[in-house]
Amino acid sequence: VIGIFHGHEHDTPMAYKVGAYDVFKAKAAFMGGFCLVRVTNNRMDVAIGQVAGNGDTLSFDVGFSKVLG
Repeated sequence: VIGIFHGHEHDTPMAYKVGAYDVFKAKAAFMGGFCLVRVTNNRMDVAIGQVAGNGDTLSFDVGFSKVLG
C-alpha cells in the first residue's frame, strides 16, 4: 500500500499519516474536491485540489511527494 485515499464532507483537504500509511482526503466530490495522483517506478506525487464556481476556477490546496522503494 503506497497511499490510502478517502473522501469526506469536510472543507479541509488533508494529507496525513496513520501509523506507517500516508492518507489523503480531498473535499467531497460534490463540493468540487479531487486528488490528482502520479505514480512512477520510484515516486508518488499527489495534488489535492478543487473546482469552484461553474467549473471555471481550479485551485490546488495540498501537494505531497514521496520516493518509493
